[in-house]
Amino acid sequence: MDTNGIMNSKIKDSDIKISFIVAVFNIEVFVSECIESLIHQTYRNIEIILIDDGSTDNSGKICDQYASKDSRVRTIHQKNRGLSEARNTGMRNATGDYIGFVDGDDIVSLECARIAVETLKRSPCDILFWKYKQFIEAKQCYDNQTSVRDYRRVNSPKCLEELLLHNLNEEVWNGIYKKTIAVTEKFPAKKQNEDVFWKYRVILKANDIGFISDQLYFYRIRPGSITQSPFSWKRFDSLEGRYIRTKNIIENYPELKANQNFSELSEELRNTENKISFSRQFYNDSVTMYNQKLQLFPSNIIAGMFNFQPRELFAVENAEVRKNVKVDFGKNA
Repeated sequence: MDTNGIMNSKIKDSDIKISFIVAVFNIEVFVSECIESLIHQTYRNIEIILIDDGSTDNSGKICDQYASKDSRVRTIHQKNRGLSEARNTGMRNATGDYIGFVDGDDIVSLECARIAVETLKRSPCDILFWKYKQFIEAKQCYDNQTSVRDYRRVNSPKCLEELLLHNLNEEVWNGIYKKTIAVTEKFPAKKQNEDVFWKYRVILKANDIGFISDQLYFYRIRPGSITQSPFSWKRFDSLEGRYIRTKNIIENYPELKANQNFSELSEELRNTENKISFSRQFYNDSVTMYNQKLQLFPSNIIAGMFNFQPRELFAVENAEVRKNVKVDFGKNA
């Protein structure tokens, strides 16, 4: 038994295989750094599945080059279908015991797989989470992890509580998931902030979740990304996902109502519901105003006023409309 009194797994080091699924779309400047951090993992029994999601730059070619040099690397090319479908494709093709998700512009600690496997040997669990660090330049990634400094294990309700109280981040890339559980849930198609919809559902199906304190993932901050841009209707999906998540968790684990933190959970649900209600009203009002002003201003000017562009309005974005629009700032501004 290990120090936690838990029987060690009977599987050997070499039997534990980790599948890293990397979604790639038009990131030729960054993708090599990402792949390099994976192929140089100190633990070798991994596979790297690169999903080229219809890139129009050299990203796909770069992926093919790595696949031709390392048998553990596979490239799958598909038409652009979004991050969710790229990850779903990766899961369908994964052969590992555990699955990890990597964004193609991020970097993974070279010790990530080794530390993960050693932790799983000491205390098997369905999901293993680790810490992450944000960075702008690759030189800011200090890869000095050598061993697990702190480890704890919790059950599903406790993990979900931490997720709701923001003690666990919403993104899926700071951990690995047992494949038999991960593949039972698909990432939702045509949704932004898809992690919010997926992560809690997998935790719901897990028995034991481990946490280690090591920083094993480096998340690149890029201007223009969804999380770094001003308000956008892409963020409405995040509000929707959080609302559904909070409601479902409380319904699945009513015992959380007896927790001293339940008032915070309820407040989170109410706040999210209020944000969604406000956002829907703002959305509807904006569509109405947009349509009223369409004959006065080019659509890009209206969009700039709100710093977003409602989905329904893409249909009117065509050359014929722009050609017939007359702008007179003196009269109509």
